Amino acid sequence: VGSSIDDQRRSAEDYQSQIAEKNAQLDAIKKQMDEHGAILKKLDDKKKDSATPGLLKEKDALRAQKKEKQDEIQVLWDEFKEANKKWKKNQEEWKTYKAACDKAYEAE
Repeated sequence: VGSSIDDQRRSAEDYQSQIAEKNAQLDAIKKQMDEHGAILKKLDDKKKDSATPGLLKEKDALRAQKKEKQDEIQVLWDEFKEANKKWKKNQEEWKTYKAACDKAYEAE
């Protein structure tokens, strides 16, 4: 009976040493997690301080300005096409008039 108590005591001590070993491993892992968490927090803070949101807003504003300018260009282009149509029509009328004048001159 005495040896079984000693065996149980040694067995309990072995378990306690194993538990202490695992606790030490867990502490090391927790320390690593805290270090990594601190690094992640720094990265997150850098991201918050980043110029990216401001640049994105500026990009959107510039995109809107670009759209306005493109619309203005399109309006000018449409006006040019209308003026060009009138000019071509005038040229055709001029050719017709000139041909009629030349015909009348030749007839004299």
